[in-house]
Amino acid sequence: GDGTVDAVVTLMREKEIFEKEPLLVLLPGGTTNMTIRDAGIQGCPLKALAKVFKDPSRLKTIERHLMKATSPGLSSSVYGFFFGMGAIPRIIKHARKALHSKGHTGASGELFLLIRTLLILLFGDVEKDKVLNPSTLKIQNEQASNCVFSIVTTLHRLVLGLNPTKQKHNLGFMALKYPYKN
Repeated sequence: GDGTVDAVVTLMREKEIFEKEPLLVLLPGGTTNMTIRDAGIQGCPLKALAKVFKDPSRLKTIERHLMKATSPGLSSSVYGFFFGMGAIPRIIKHARKALHSKGHTGASGELFLLIRTLLILLFGDVEKDKVLNPSTLKIQNEQASNCVFSIVTTLHRLVLGLNPTKQKHNLGFMALKYPYKN
């Protein structure tokens, strides 16, 4: 999944394992699989792997720029194609605890979580919700208050088909502030 891809590219960059970094073959195996979906790969991991071995010449190569995140709270840098702040890590933690531990993974878990999140954003008390409560986010010297979440990504396709990157640009940023109207 996305976490495994991030861990592999972080290890490759931090430890400089290869003289020239290899191409990566991505297989769906996580819960959300945004990186894998962005590459156009779907379905069962075993079937995807069988396609790789059957005819490697038919593999499609795409290029996405890798981002590096550093933070005083991290012991080392982290590399990835998607970084979420604010409610994003809390939503992931909530999903693992409340859904994944009960077997609700994949599309059913994502759908349930999406419906819950949308209902609270539209009709609930966002400020009192333990997962979605707004916070102040800082990126370098810039600060944004009352953000429910923000993301920065080099992926061209996120969940629900969202595309925060423009075709001529390699970096996308999205944020949701609360309250929604000034």
